[in-house]
Formats: sequence, C-alpha cells, structure tokens
Amino acid sequence: MIDRRMWLSQTALATLALASGRVARAEKPDLSRLYGKIQVVDSFPDYKVKIVESFADLHVQIVESFPDDPGKWQMVESFPDFKIQFVDSFPDFTIKYVSSFPGVQRRWSGVVAWPSRRARSDAASLHTAPTPAGLQRPLAAAVCRTENRNRDPAVSSPPSTPLRRLP
Repeated sequence: MIDRRMWLSQTALATLALASGRVARAEKPDLSRLYGKIQVVDSFPDYKVKIVESFADLHVQIVESFPDDPGKWQMVESFPDFKIQFVDSFPDFTIKYVSSFPGVQRRWSGVVAWPSRRARSDAASLHTAPTPAGLQRPLAAAVCRTENRNRDPAVSSPPSTPLRRLP
C-alpha cells in the first residue's frame, strides 16, 4: 500500500515536471531575432547550427559593422550576443552563407490544388500557364476551384458547374 502511494506520487511529480517545463530543443528558435555579435564555440552553445548549400532556415551575411537585421552576423571573440556551435547532425537550425539578401527563409507549406481530370482534359481549350515542373495548369479551373472553396471551406471536390472558356 505504501509502495503504491509512493509510486503514484513519484509518477505524478514526474508528469507534472515534464508538463510544466519546456522540453529542451523541441521547437526551432525564433530566427528573426538571431542577429548581432556571434561567437563560434566548441562547447556550451546557445544554438547548434549546420551549414548547408540549399534549403536553409536562415541566410547569413557576415558583416564587419552594424549587424542589425536578421541574418546579419558579426563574428567576435568576446562579448557575443549568441554563441553557436557548428555540427553535422541534429542542428537547431540550418544556415547558408550569402553575400546579399540575408534573413529568415519562409518555406511555403501549402498544398497545391491541381485541377480535376475533367479540367485537365479541357486544357486544350483553356488558357494555360506553365508551372515549374513544365506542366500546363488551366487558369480557369484554378479560378473556379478557388471561388468554390471560398464559398464553402469544406468543399474539396471540383466545381459542379462546367468550366467557362476564357475570351
């Protein structure tokens, strides 16, 4: 009986401690606030960073003075605003060195709403626009689908009305 009470109290305390405290490194830091004087260290960093060539979370420009915008870093040996450590695995975020346009890279995470098969078969009679993959996407189908979605957000099927030809 006493062992069971002790076990329950310890379990409750452990659960409470985990729920109340923030889990370390569970979410990415606010990269829009990451600028200023940066010191590279080998141990006890504020952030662990991986250098990549593409799909970086933050584009970094090394400057000699006025590191006052996101992504502008001035490398220092003492009195840093942030300490970073370069790692190859499990980084807090990734960076890419650039010579212009530093800052946070916003990734587009939306879902592409491609037209239905019927709309794709009518593509020859509609005005089309090229897409990055080289496919042709009917503009009228996208307009009709957007209008339909604006009326009722739960509707995900193709529009019930036939597509109009553009003049």
